Amino acid sequence: MSRVVRTYQQNFISSTASDSWFFTFAPVPRKAKNSNRFKISVSYLSAHISQTTGANVFVPQAFFARGLQNSISNTGAGDVVTTQVTGDTLLGIVGNAFDVNTITGSTTKYANSIVGTPYYFYLAEMPTNSFLIYYTPITTYTYGDVNDLQFLLSFLIEEVDDEP
Repeated sequence: MSRVVRTYQQNFISSTASDSWFFTFAPVPRKAKNSNRFKISVSYLSAHISQTTGANVFVPQAFFARGLQNSISNTGAGDVVTTQVTGDTLLGIVGNAFDVNTITGSTTKYANSIVGTPYYFYLAEMPTNSFLIYYTPITTYTYGDVNDLQFLLSFLIEEVDDEP
């Protein structure tokens, strides 16, 4: 039975609107025991798009991470034959909405936050290398051709002791 020894939170926020960003986890204190592991999950994800044109901002956006150690993930594409497209980790999906400004008559589209059942992955040590976070519309699995947005992503990091 696993026992949580310590809990940390690591937050990443985009400083500029884009469709991909590199981040590095901040150092955490030394583990209580060398045999302990880190259990990682996404606890919160929220994004924001502010545009007055472009129908594709209404399409929900999927956030992925590339380069997370020990995260085993598979994203497939195709309706008949499923083929692996990427091994990147799905962090969450944000839905979209809109707000009509009745004074100016303009419409601002923005993404709301949503997180489903968390995906957990375990690390012997916290990674010191940078990893990529990107988003795509759920209609495609490639990034670089979508509207720029800003986001906040929060990881829950638990140091766990698996020894009885």
